[in-house]
Amino acid sequence: SRLMNLMHAAFSVGAVIGPYIVIMFMRMNLGWQMVYRLMSAVSLIMVVVFLAIPFSHIRKEDETDDKKVGVGELLKDPVLILAFLILLVYVGSELGVSNWVSEFYVKIFDKSAETGAFMVSFFWVGLLVGRLGTSIFYNGSRPALVALFLATICTISLLFALLVRHPIISGIGFALTGFGYSAIYPLIMALVGRYFTKAQGAAVGFAATGGGVGSFLFPFIMSAISQAFGIYKGFFFYFALNILMVGLIITIITLTRKSM
Repeated sequence: SRLMNLMHAAFSVGAVIGPYIVIMFMRMNLGWQMVYRLMSAVSLIMVVVFLAIPFSHIRKEDETDDKKVGVGELLKDPVLILAFLILLVYVGSELGVSNWVSEFYVKIFDKSAETGAFMVSFFWVGLLVGRLGTSIFYNGSRPALVALFLATICTISLLFALLVRHPIISGIGFALTGFGYSAIYPLIMALVGRYFTKAQGAAVGFAATGGGVGSFLFPFIMSAISQAFGIYKGFFFYFALNILMVGLIITIITLTRKSM
């Protein structure tokens, strides 16, 4: 989980820098199209980098256990289903808050698009601090307990950010929300890897699929809620998801307490 947090911290760095680049282009009047052209150039650079990485030198693990135990057999254990649901809710909520906080500041606080872009960076600063902190300082053996602590922080902080009607104080709440979201994903993945000693690859892959489903599904739900009731009430949908995530993590802690 420490290594995964460190790698996810790199993701956070990009998420912090990206909005600043958007602000720079807006101030230079280069147009929003330039952002996508830049991303295309970066993607081409990534192609070259991946071609240069010697993946063939990576040692292959023995996959005999994975072949013996299928996903259908793994799904008989509710821990895997809970991990799938936690990551589904987590990714949907984390990316949702990140994607909509800019619009939140434009619509609710009547701020400029530049300020909205800055708030996306500020949210990801919280995530970056949390991921680096967990990677450096956490060396325990109960990742689910740390995930519960972080889930509680992001739930309380999000509610605080929504109830406080001051842009600066609310921004602090959103940054703390990002801090709470920071390490939940790698911690739950570490729990799955440790719990399923056989067929780890299949178990981790199935749990990660929950995150993919959440990132695809919840933007449609949030869009519908915001269109019908407004973006402010729409953010309470993410607050409800956070509460659900806390309950799911408590349940998975209960089920894995004796085996881990």
